[in-house]
Amino acid sequence: MKNNYPIKYAVIPMVEQVEWYHGMRDLEREFGIVCYIVTKCYVTSETKKYYQDGTSEIKYYVVCPFEYKEFDSWKRCEPSYNLIDGYCTNSTVTRLLFDSYDEAIKCKNEKNKILLEKKWVYLPYNEEFEQKRNKIIEEFNKTLDYYNQLEKTIEKKTPELKIDNIIKEQSVFAYQNGSLNHLYDSIYYLMKLYNNDDFKVFSVTDSQFEELKNGNTSFIKECFPLIIYDSKAKVMRLMNPGTPDKFINEGVIRDNYHGTLRRPDSNCISFYTLETYQDIIDSYQISNFEVNTIKLIRKK
Repeated sequence: MKNNYPIKYAVIPMVEQVEWYHGMRDLEREFGIVCYIVTKCYVTSETKKYYQDGTSEIKYYVVCPFEYKEFDSWKRCEPSYNLIDGYCTNSTVTRLLFDSYDEAIKCKNEKNKILLEKKWVYLPYNEEFEQKRNKIIEEFNKTLDYYNQLEKTIEKKTPELKIDNIIKEQSVFAYQNGSLNHLYDSIYYLMKLYNNDDFKVFSVTDSQFEELKNGNTSFIKECFPLIIYDSKAKVMRLMNPGTPDKFINEGVIRDNYHGTLRRPDSNCISFYTLETYQDIIDSYQISNFEVNTIKLIRKK
């Protein structure tokens, strides 16, 4: 997979404008947590802090697979980093991670219960108490219903994100003009690097990969190409036996390509990777706007 981060469930706060306050010159927006949801996430890092009394605390930095854009829409995303210091720019901090959806839901429900109680616990206890309390509960449940749409849709749209996923070897072998080289970069990086050259990509098994490590290339002529790239058209033809070809153009998977594609020269570079057809599909699926945009409906 393109993103080989550990995958876990996390309980993430949803933040909205909740009030206005008087700033230095004018009214300014005040934001606060309105509820919590459960989502799978990429775990990008963790820190452990030690205290004087001997206790310690672990903080996890996670990236949710969908981020808010505008007008009640959420767009698929992946970890993004600052080029200068390597800091993850779209991570969220959490103190708890979960291996199961059900465990995370229990934590979410408890957090939402506490959050709701804080909204009405300091109401004056008078004849209007029940009416005001019920109104607060009604508004909170309406907000929770809204964000539960997001929670369910994220879970539905991320089946490829496997909890405790096994990290696959990402290095690649390159073969050209009888020369075999072991490249310690992922196939996704190399496909960008060789964007101006024709190339082919072959998927090999674990045992075949070990053979390549030993310098054995006797079997490579029998391998079925996974990707054929036309550098002039900037289109990758993605192939799998028994499956209609797909095309990757401008990072987006398409079922059809209406132009004419050249056959690469027989001497073009060939890459051999452990990535499979499904790995490629899952890794490029993130760029498909129609598939990976969530539009929520807020009930009035």
